[in-house]
Amino acid sequence: MHYNRIKILCVIFFAFYSTTLNAYWVWNTKSKKWSNPKHSVKGTAEDQFLWAKKFYEEGEYKKALKGFQKLMKKYPRSRYSPEAGFLSGSCLMNLGQYYDAYLIFQKVLKKYPGFSQVEEIVKKQVQIGNHYFYKKGFNIGKVTFPKNNDHAIEIFQGIIENSPYGEYAPYAHFYLAESYRLINRFEDAIRMYEALIDKFPKSEYVAESRYKIILSSSHFVTKDGYTEKDLDEAKLEFEIYMKKHAKTARGHIAQKEIDDLNQKDAQKILETAQWYEKKKKYKAALLYYRDFYRKYKNHEESEGVKDKINVLSMN
Repeated sequence: MHYNRIKILCVIFFAFYSTTLNAYWVWNTKSKKWSNPKHSVKGTAEDQFLWAKKFYEEGEYKKALKGFQKLMKKYPRSRYSPEAGFLSGSCLMNLGQYYDAYLIFQKVLKKYPGFSQVEEIVKKQVQIGNHYFYKKGFNIGKVTFPKNNDHAIEIFQGIIENSPYGEYAPYAHFYLAESYRLINRFEDAIRMYEALIDKFPKSEYVAESRYKIILSSSHFVTKDGYTEKDLDEAKLEFEIYMKKHAKTARGHIAQKEIDDLNQKDAQKILETAQWYEKKKKYKAALLYYRDFYRKYKNHEESEGVKDKINVLSMN
């Protein structure tokens, strides 16, 4: 009796379960697999697009993303595919996956060059570039790691390639240059500032770019291998800028940069003279001490250098 009751309950359970199963799963004779119609690609690209877009409008970005990606895979040549790609990138941005969004946007622009919303995509890419440009470094324990500008550089470069003379091109040039400058790639920074000035002479970023060229040059010329000509040119640029902006904060910064350049140059000349003196190459040392005294008579080390000149001149 008890055994029969169990059999009846099992029959009822499996009957109910199979009914539920059949309501959601269908056997595909071609693929030889069960599939759920609820998650299958719709019969037309339009239906699939509208289905995914409904999730997008409701803020269900994960579901919308899956729907748009299925459309692009199933109907790659459909007129809905470019916009599906655009909205896929927007979904990823809303999900905080910014770099993946940038890559999707790039794919759309390359695969569908005639897409009508190119500038809208570029605008989204600018937002992504800004995200990485302004992103701060991170800490692990007591160790601080600086931010990595690689993504910002790649994205602003991509924007320039995608829309070289578009609305956001001057902005991309400027912030690409800034991205280089902040990681001490001064030559690349100067090149991009100059490109901006040449291509967009009326841009709002021109004045700032001119100043940043001078600033970058001052850092560049103090590296090993700079010549006196390089240094003099950098100082001249700052002096010209300082005269034009004498009463502004930037004018004071320019004066400070000139002072820093002089200090670095004086230090280098003095260290070179001392090195030759240590090696007992007194003629060479005397040349550098004289050069130091000629250029920096008001330097705090000038009296000591003058004494060195007098001593070495007697040899």
